[in-house]
Amino acid sequence: MTFNGIHASQFGCTKVTIISDRFTAPMTHQTVVKNGVVITAVCVPTVREISLELLVRERGHQALYTRLEQINDWLMKSGEAKLELRHTKGTYYKARCKNIEPPLFNGLTARLSVVMMCMDYRLYNKHDNKPVAGADPETDNFTFAGKHCLNDMHCMFVLNSKTAVPQVSAHKYEIPGIAGTVRYDDDNLRIAEKAIKGTLYFVNANENGVPITYEEAENRMMEVSAWLVNAGRASLIWDSDITRVYQVEVENEALFSRTQWENGKLDLTLTAQPLAMDAAQGQVEETLSLSAGTAKAMNIASAFPRGMGYDTPLHIEITNTGTAAITDLTIVYKDRYGKTRKTRYYSGGFSLSVGSTLMVDGEDMSSSVGSTNAAKWLYSGDYPIATVGNQSIAIQTASAATVKVIVKANARWV
Repeated sequence: MTFNGIHASQFGCTKVTIISDRFTAPMTHQTVVKNGVVITAVCVPTVREISLELLVRERGHQALYTRLEQINDWLMKSGEAKLELRHTKGTYYKARCKNIEPPLFNGLTARLSVVMMCMDYRLYNKHDNKPVAGADPETDNFTFAGKHCLNDMHCMFVLNSKTAVPQVSAHKYEIPGIAGTVRYDDDNLRIAEKAIKGTLYFVNANENGVPITYEEAENRMMEVSAWLVNAGRASLIWDSDITRVYQVEVENEALFSRTQWENGKLDLTLTAQPLAMDAAQGQVEETLSLSAGTAKAMNIASAFPRGMGYDTPLHIEITNTGTAAITDLTIVYKDRYGKTRKTRYYSGGFSLSVGSTLMVDGEDMSSSVGSTNAAKWLYSGDYPIATVGNQSIAIQTASAATVKVIVKANARWV
């Protein structure tokens, strides 16, 4: 046995006589049962523990006691370290000493029963320090307002629950003589905010496993509180899904305690806006030759490589690449109910000269031509969107024209 780079034999006449280790990682079997039948099941690895027995001999009682103290310091003060056993040739565990039973004496001999707790159920290769097999463990850590809860704030987050399907309020009315209610859908569903509930555990950034002082815990509490409160509503990205961004804020109090966690912890509830969006922006580009008064369709599905989960605002750039100015331009799209909508730029002397670009941004609800606000030329309509059922737009001009159209979007998810 070698632990933290030290072999047991370096402590005089000390050797490992018994090793109790599972051939495979221990598993917890989670099942869904109905009427005595297991409908589905999943196996989840649990903490691996290895039991060892050390036989220690010395020439005198005082020397034996001193040797036992040295072994105790070696095992307990090493913290998390590499554990190599005879049967793990070329590999090791990440482990720490969990418990040492009182020694059993027999003359100048003592037997120590030791329990080593593996910090990872997997074995690691010595040559590259990578796991032999098995997926990396998932964590609930996150980045909020540009700071990572563990790397920057030295807290581990454990998720208890989060809203998956938010509350949706629809327009429903009771009509006398008709059973139930009548629902009238409009363009925008009223979707309630979501809740994220979990616990932030303070950790020792310098030496994992060693408790922080009460003063350090108090300072950490103040730092975390300032981070969460001063951020206001800010972006949150989960470590487990770096492809989506959530808008989150703290509205509820978070209670600090040391119950069952000496370093201190915060029971935290975060309020999230109902829609998340892709962190990466998709884009599609196409040049359209337009006949007078005829809308030409443009498929923008490639701007959403993995689809979308809810109505998504579009950023559209239309550049006049023809030979004459465009004085009447319409963007055609469909809403979530399949109804055709039109956004028309026409009034107030609108003129998109050759080489100029009309920018229509549904994200911040603005439009412009160069540095000029184009809202004054908006004759009718609203800012275009893509929907789950329709990822296409169409461009129409009053006279023949050629335009280059660029569509950008960050897909929304509910």
